[in-house]
Amino acid sequence: MYKKWFLLTVGILFIGIAVLGCGKVAQEATNPNMSTTPATPPAGTTALKMSTGNISASGNSLNFNFLALNQDNQALTNLTLGNLQAQIYDSYPTGLSVSEVKAEAIIDVTFSEITSGANTGKPIAVSLTLDKSGSMGFDDSTYRKVTTLEVAASKFVDLMASDSMAAVILFDNYVSLEAAMTSNKTLLKDRIATREAYGGSTAIYDAIKVALDETKKVSSTNYVRAILAMTDGQDNSSYVTNEAGITTEAIAQGLPIYTIGLFNDSYEADSYRAPLVRIATTTTGTSDSYYEVIAGVTGLTAQSVAALGVLENVFTNLNQALTNSYSGSCTLSANLVAGQQYWLVLKAQNYGNLSYTVVSPFIAH
Repeated sequence: MYKKWFLLTVGILFIGIAVLGCGKVAQEATNPNMSTTPATPPAGTTALKMSTGNISASGNSLNFNFLALNQDNQALTNLTLGNLQAQIYDSYPTGLSVSEVKAEAIIDVTFSEITSGANTGKPIAVSLTLDKSGSMGFDDSTYRKVTTLEVAASKFVDLMASDSMAAVILFDNYVSLEAAMTSNKTLLKDRIATREAYGGSTAIYDAIKVALDETKKVSSTNYVRAILAMTDGQDNSSYVTNEAGITTEAIAQGLPIYTIGLFNDSYEADSYRAPLVRIATTTTGTSDSYYEVIAGVTGLTAQSVAALGVLENVFTNLNQALTNSYSGSCTLSANLVAGQQYWLVLKAQNYGNLSYTVVSPFIAH
């Protein structure tokens, strides 16, 4: 009798362990983004936009992040394998229709894993590169634009998860790394609020170079890395580098640069936006990574106050988008040549009636 009772107890114990173990495996294996069934967009979604970053490739292995946003630049987190198609080119693709992409691709991409930040909670590491030149309000002592910038950037910091990091780079004629990468939110907000006797010129290219140097110290395996670069003008005093220099380095490091233009009126925007659009497009694969705010800062009008409030929304949405960024791990149908530039073509399709294609350059290691 005792022997039967002992065997029964042991049997139940092993069954329990097996069930719990299988349950754990099943739980760990459950990833809604890995479904081969195409997802449909949330109600009210009328547009889909994507950008890429942190592309790292070697041999037949490819890893990268990408953002998926709706018409209001809010994160979309439910894309699945059934929505995605990716291929690699050794020259910039001339056509982006499905047939043209398939005809010209040289390497097929197979996703081994795809998951959104909503499921993984991967921390972010972002360099906030902020214009504090005279035209931001120091010239006429109104401080309206710079105050709005400080509020917006501080909101970005407040929204960061406790294990995320940021750096603060301020610039006018010169560039200052006010805070190296840190999770100390109090320090970050204190540095964002730093005000000195700023000059009237703009060295945004040199500032982005400092941001690149700081951000590349962080592992792309453990963090979603990015640079946010905001200005109200165009570069006129960089001496360390230029536009081509920073985009070349950003591609080599796999670092996306999201640019923000804060302008008084449409004339300023037309005069100054082009380099910001090019930087964003070259490093993230899409011009949708450039954000523009027409401030209308002359006088305390309701229009100008409302427009300046948009800047806070831009920083808030970028924080949420990066936090919910997708991480992709892929196997390639052929080995890449180290040191050679390639182009990743990522297409989302069958997302209701929405689709989007993003083309991003990268250097194989």
